[in-house]
Amino acid sequence: MYDEIFRIPLLVQGPRRLVEPASVGEFARSMELMPTFVDWAGVEVPDGLDGRSLAPLARGERVEDWPDAVYCEHHGEVWGYQSQRMVRTRRWKYAYDPHSTDELYDLENDPGELVNRATDPACGDVLREMQARLLGWNDATGDIFQWRWVRWNLPEPLSPQDAAREATMTR
Repeated sequence: MYDEIFRIPLLVQGPRRLVEPASVGEFARSMELMPTFVDWAGVEVPDGLDGRSLAPLARGERVEDWPDAVYCEHHGEVWGYQSQRMVRTRRWKYAYDPHSTDELYDLENDPGELVNRATDPACGDVLREMQARLLGWNDATGDIFQWRWVRWNLPEPLSPQDAAREATMTR
């Protein structure tokens, strides 16, 4: 999955009395917009939303538990053919397609994503961590990409318990 699909600048003009112009480098998703606008309107953000308000980041506050990864999904043709899932941290990007080769890129040393490190033994721990993150997200979001043949077709299958445990790991 190419960065151009999901790495899109987000420009928002907040209320001038609440927000000074700023550039924020944290990962943001479109689902953060509604809670942000609700927050800026002075209304309590309801529980149970998938997104979180960007207002603290826009005010320049550091949010300790802000996600350090972003996830992307592509729903392919019939029966999941060409469907993909991806997880990206600042340094690593892992893409999974059940009908193709896994992809793991070191974005720090290979920003052009020219060298797939998924089969590099030196990156085995990183690969397993990224797989665990992806499966953890898959479970947490109720992703429809949950068919048994997809979930257990990973190069080194993880049990749901291992995936949940390892999904909380950080690099």
